[in-house]
Amino acid sequence: MVRNKDIHKAKVSHSTQAVLIFLLLCCTCISTEGYFIDDYVLPKWAAIRLSVPVTAAFLIIVHRHNLKEIKVEACAVYLFLFILTAISCKEAIIPYLFFLILSTFIFRYYNSESEFTIAILISGIILLFKSIIQFYDNEPITGGFDTSAALALHLSLTSPYALKGTISNEYYYRKTYLCLCILYILMTTTVLIAVGSRLGIIAFCISAILIFKPKKRLPALLFVLGITTMCMHVKKDSTKGRSLIYYTSLTLIDSPHKALFGLGEDGFNREYMRRQSKVLKESPYEQGQLADNIRHPLNELLLAIINYGVLRVGGVVFILVLVFRKTAIPTETKASISILLLFAFFSYPFRYPIAWLILAKAAALSFSQPDRSHTNNRIVLFSILVISVTLIYNTIAETIWNREWEQAHERARFANDKSAPAAYCALSKSQYADDMFYYDYAAVLLEHKQSSQAIKILNNSATIDYDTQLLRGDIYADLHQYDKAISHYEEAASMCPNRFLPLYNQYKVYEEKKDTANMTSLRNVIINKTIKVPSYEIMQMRHDVTH
Repeated sequence: MVRNKDIHKAKVSHSTQAVLIFLLLCCTCISTEGYFIDDYVLPKWAAIRLSVPVTAAFLIIVHRHNLKEIKVEACAVYLFLFILTAISCKEAIIPYLFFLILSTFIFRYYNSESEFTIAILISGIILLFKSIIQFYDNEPITGGFDTSAALALHLSLTSPYALKGTISNEYYYRKTYLCLCILYILMTTTVLIAVGSRLGIIAFCISAILIFKPKKRLPALLFVLGITTMCMHVKKDSTKGRSLIYYTSLTLIDSPHKALFGLGEDGFNREYMRRQSKVLKESPYEQGQLADNIRHPLNELLLAIINYGVLRVGGVVFILVLVFRKTAIPTETKASISILLLFAFFSYPFRYPIAWLILAKAAALSFSQPDRSHTNNRIVLFSILVISVTLIYNTIAETIWNREWEQAHERARFANDKSAPAAYCALSKSQYADDMFYYDYAAVLLEHKQSSQAIKILNNSATIDYDTQLLRGDIYADLHQYDKAISHYEEAASMCPNRFLPLYNQYKVYEEKKDTANMTSLRNVIINKTIKVPSYEIMQMRHDVTH
């Protein structure tokens, strides 16, 4: 009887390893080409949001008798976070919270450090090989992500496990594993340097300190400080640009009420670019040359405070601190969490599944601590099953909707199908329609000469930035409402002073009005304007205004 139990546990362990590898490979390897509007991040989320609930449901149904009791503290924390999210945040965030709950459940009850380490290193190795292929094909090195910053995030979060592997004796194939970890470390550092990720290089150095724990910490800290200073001087313009973003973001919190309660849902996207326009008018010309169209303050905590206020964000942070304060987390996981926090202060890591998986891993370890009360097993398992089914349905529906959006987009832009606006109209009735969709819908209506409807659709978007103001200008110009068009073009130009297109579009409006005085003035501005990044489009604009 005992032997049968041991065999069953071994089978569970093997299935765990397969599950973990499958989960991590889904979130790192899945990408498409022309299947969705977003072919890089969306497929990864679709795969991981399907695989996690399917895995959780499978474990509940097949191995329900082996599941331990659920911690009351874990249930209370997740219930609090869910209620807070449902009250104060977008509905779109709730599926990600469900994903976090299910991932924590899987890591909590089928947890093995060695299997998790192997799985996460395999995911990183696949990314590294993708990066090498892109390098030899003279393509941007992104490893299958939308930006090199996402690649740097993943490699930085996985590097502590490789570093730990160089000093660990837990594996019976020690020499093979050691060689693999050393190769992984060398390839990771090479890729981080090749993509020029300052944050990734700093994160890797911090990982090494946390894993190897040098006896003389002061020299190690000075080394990291030196690396940080050097990285800041490598891309001075980027550093200045970040400073502008942080300063402008902080000016949005200009009253006690906004500080405590935030600007509300989508507050940042609604207010930031207009505030940047005001800030740049009072700044030196050189500062305007660094400005860009910003949709994230490059700081997750700052974004949350701007949108939801200190009270709500502080409440969540306080609960998480209470949960994690006495948790005995392995060194490599602790290093990954530290890196995740570093990226959260200087980037947008929670856009990608790997950040949520690392967070779930730490939460699972926290809820594994002894001497805590328990609750009824069946009630919680039934709740997990319901959440799994809900997340599967939501993910399938959202994926289908995004695929239909891409099909409508292709018909509208490439096939010039006159039925495309009707397809967009049907899609707009879905709960998944967001600001990006409304922008695309309005642009399609403009192309099909339905400008009156286009401005109504664009007004559904909460985002007010360079792109939306430029599109509003185009729509009003098509409606021959030239004063409104010029007003929006001027606002777009003030948001990003280094851009040529708003000035060129103003020139074309004045040409329509036969306003030669303003045409001459704008022609001189366009010809004498400093070019930040040379391009064929800018040369064409200059040629057009001079001939």
